[in-house]
Amino acid sequence: MKPYYRDCTINDALLVAKNLLPEDRREMEGLGYNPLILPVLISDSDTAQCFFNEDGEIAGLGGIRPDHRPHVGQAYMLATPAIKKHPREFIRRATEWLSEQRKYRLLWNIACAENKFHHKLMRYWGFKGIQTIYPPPFYKPYIQVVKLCVPEQK
Repeated sequence: MKPYYRDCTINDALLVAKNLLPEDRREMEGLGYNPLILPVLISDSDTAQCFFNEDGEIAGLGGIRPDHRPHVGQAYMLATPAIKKHPREFIRRATEWLSEQRKYRLLWNIACAENKFHHKLMRYWGFKGIQTIYPPPFYKPYIQVVKLCVPEQK
């Protein structure tokens, strides 16, 4: 089966929540979130996609939540252990999906300073770290990242 992505469902979000990579789980819990909030996260998103590997397993999900500011969105990506089977395919599909997003001029998020895999992916996708913050409830260090998305000129 060829790797692919499609709109994420509530059931997909629950599967990902139950099978998160340990570092992604720690990142969520460090912000005071239980992974079972993923169905709410995807329903609150403008776009939420599930990424599947060659074996048909969910490798992760990603999406963009609209910000209160116009043309600004909070991008997120969470993965399962299935990503480790074919990481390049996951990265290709996520890169393809990110390049299709035209609604936003700025994307942002925060990532746990300890999650080196996320930092590597975000740099690959063009995000830049701008500052270290210490959000409640545990005040652990997180890196705030942004990506400018300039629309193509016609």
